Amino acid sequence: MYKKPFFRIFVAAALFLPGCSPEADHAAPGPVTSGTLPSAQGVALQRQLPLSPEWRTFARPLAIGTGQLLLFQRDGQHAVIWRIDWKNQKVESIPVPEITLDKDTRYTALESKDGVWLLGSLSGLIRPNGERLWLGTGFNEPVAVALEDGSALVLSPAASDKTQGSLSNYPMRQLRLTTPNKLRPFTKALQMVERGVMSYDGKANETGQRYRVPRYGNGAVRLQDGRVLMYGGDVTDNFASLIEPNDGDGPWVPKPVAPMPHGRVNGTAHLLPDGRVAVTGAPFLNCYFQADKTRSLDVYDVKTNSWTSLPQMPLVPCSDAYGSTTPAMDVTPDGAIVVGGFLEPHVMVLPRDAKSSTGFASSWLAFGDMPQRRIGGVVQVLSEQQVVVAGGVDTRPFGNSSSQCCYGTAGYDLIPTQPGPGTRSLALGYIGVGVAQRGNRVFAAGGRRFGSTGFGLLRYSALAEMIDLSTGKVQQLPNMPFASAEVNAIWVDDDHVMVSGNGHNNVAGFGHIPDSSNATAVFDIRENRWSAPQDGAFLTDNVSVLATKNSELLLYDGSSGSILLRKTSEAPHPPMFFSHLPVLQRREGGVARQLADGRVVIASGTLRPEPPPEPECPETVPEQDDRPATNLDDVDAPPPCGAVPGPAAAPAEPDQHTVVETITPGTDGNGAKSTFSAKGPDHILTAAIDTQGGVVVLSEDRERKQTRIARTAADGKHWEDMPLPKELTAPGENICGNCQLLYMQDPRRPEKGWLLLRRGAINVDWLGDDILSLQTLTVWWWDDAQQAWRMVLQSDGRAARSLPQALGEPLSPAPGKRTMSMGWHLPMPILWAEP
Repeated sequence: MYKKPFFRIFVAAALFLPGCSPEADHAAPGPVTSGTLPSAQGVALQRQLPLSPEWRTFARPLAIGTGQLLLFQRDGQHAVIWRIDWKNQKVESIPVPEITLDKDTRYTALESKDGVWLLGSLSGLIRPNGERLWLGTGFNEPVAVALEDGSALVLSPAASDKTQGSLSNYPMRQLRLTTPNKLRPFTKALQMVERGVMSYDGKANETGQRYRVPRYGNGAVRLQDGRVLMYGGDVTDNFASLIEPNDGDGPWVPKPVAPMPHGRVNGTAHLLPDGRVAVTGAPFLNCYFQADKTRSLDVYDVKTNSWTSLPQMPLVPCSDAYGSTTPAMDVTPDGAIVVGGFLEPHVMVLPRDAKSSTGFASSWLAFGDMPQRRIGGVVQVLSEQQVVVAGGVDTRPFGNSSSQCCYGTAGYDLIPTQPGPGTRSLALGYIGVGVAQRGNRVFAAGGRRFGSTGFGLLRYSALAEMIDLSTGKVQQLPNMPFASAEVNAIWVDDDHVMVSGNGHNNVAGFGHIPDSSNATAVFDIRENRWSAPQDGAFLTDNVSVLATKNSELLLYDGSSGSILLRKTSEAPHPPMFFSHLPVLQRREGGVARQLADGRVVIASGTLRPEPPPEPECPETVPEQDDRPATNLDDVDAPPPCGAVPGPAAAPAEPDQHTVVETITPGTDGNGAKSTFSAKGPDHILTAAIDTQGGVVVLSEDRERKQTRIARTAADGKHWEDMPLPKELTAPGENICGNCQLLYMQDPRRPEKGWLLLRRGAINVDWLGDDILSLQTLTVWWWDDAQQAWRMVLQSDGRAARSLPQALGEPLSPAPGKRTMSMGWHLPMPILWAEP
């Protein structure tokens, strides 16, 4: 029934909007006619699509101008095209019964003036006049581009081109309409023509060569003059060539051009309005390596045969997932570049800047926080204020929280892209983000996110934000000049924030750390720019700020158990010179606090025994005996000075008991004295120090398989137990491995403080992108008057990271007097009083 002529005419014509000519060049879209789509209308359109966990696709979505979007559904073995008409707010299904699909069948869809091409095992052209033409070609989601004459150029091998165990040469192929003949005067047919060797110089690989022909991962884009720029590939990642189509049946010879400054495997390209071409994508499939290269975007100028690198993106445009390897790109009506369809649930926008030498701004913006990722989804710009990300794959079916990889995602997400302050932090969605609070201003930058696409991927961020707690507005700052999985941040003074990356070699069990992770930079708030500090990096792992004054900064370095004191001079970029307060007890980790009287208290961590002293040597060396040496002499000779006779002693085991050290500084940091508490519980999970120097610890009783809370007594000489929250005393609930004790200032009364206990693994890497559905945060407050814990917050993990959450009574007694919070995955969450 599907092959009746009237039905074919209706279906084919439906692929094009009224008033939108199929001859229009998609690379240079006309003016926007749809405007900004209200979210309610967007939801209404979504409801007309078959959104279900069973949704599967057989091709990436196809954006036709700004007027319509085509989605390609694999319904069992049947192919269905769904057309979304943004202007008229309609959704329509178009069956394609000519195609029989299986789970591995993939197609490439192209728009041309001859109609819509579907290139795959059976390639077809759906023409504006209603005809559907088909030809067996043996492709599987080929690299292809629509040519100026309406034909399609395929630049990847068919199944018959692949030779097991060796690198094959294969031809470029053009699919086109044949000329009408006497037998078919009104209907054309499809024809496939070989157009020469598919290589970057037009020559075939000879025996032993592997550098001319990409086996996979290359890309192509049509230029304004009709030529095709081919680029990248698995063994040709830096190569680029121009292909000039011409009439006739002769070969087309690719001509090499200037090599790309960054290699691309499964990259993406887009033609800019000024005729240049923007290219981005990973340098190889494992795109989490070399984040600096992967965050790059290069622009090719065909007139000068030269490449220019634009500012690096704040997020890695990584799309390395089963069934999806390529991100997407589009351009807004005013010329801004939009990149999306990668592992993060955001899009990135680089605005135009006519004053810049490159024509673009010096920093990217990020927008959106989609409920699911659309890896390999297609970006379509609807207006300067709104974009769509459609299709793609994710690690779970739509609406299902299972974490299997990888399923096609149905429908689309509408993302507003208005510049200016927003209402949701994107930076706080990352673990390891560097956060520094100064009054009502919160700075946040960097961090990492873990996710699984069949294997684990750890990604890095260079996003930077300033959050105004008094207004709730989030202002994106220029991107941090480097990406890092973990960042320390401190306010140097009212106008400067310093960040330093922690370049561990094994964050969360992964060794794929960007080379720049140890970099340090200073952000100048007044000048809105980044610069290098005068004396280089100074923040090490596990650094926390104890106290700040106008000319003094006190830090605790948990990696070495050191107290660092910095005194500064008045200067635009004050030098960061530190002196160390003496610490008598060697430890790793732990927490520290400076009290109002100037004392510093350090607790928990792993205590390291002091190494044994070396034997003292005499000040003078005795004269040597002139007698000749004998074996007996060798045996009886005393060991040299400083040597330890006998076998080396085994190193002492570290002590995990809680020992509290209280340091009383002397004048100018000299003559400090230390006192110690009695040994407290061992196997400490977390600890907190109150404003009076009292210490509370959560420890694990491994014999009883339960957790215990204890605190130092008022005399500081012994420890006493505290009760657990009642929710942790139920059978099977008395292990609190994902708990943390916190002592926080009351935001309304800074002289007062609260002891809090949080539970939830929202700060661990293995959750990653599944945090919305897999984890719940619970926070208890210690009511000292009642000597009991009271629950004051329960939230899903994703919201608890980046959305304001009000604490319950009595910490929030009434509207307008509530205590707000967010960033519960941070070492110290953000608290503030509701304005």
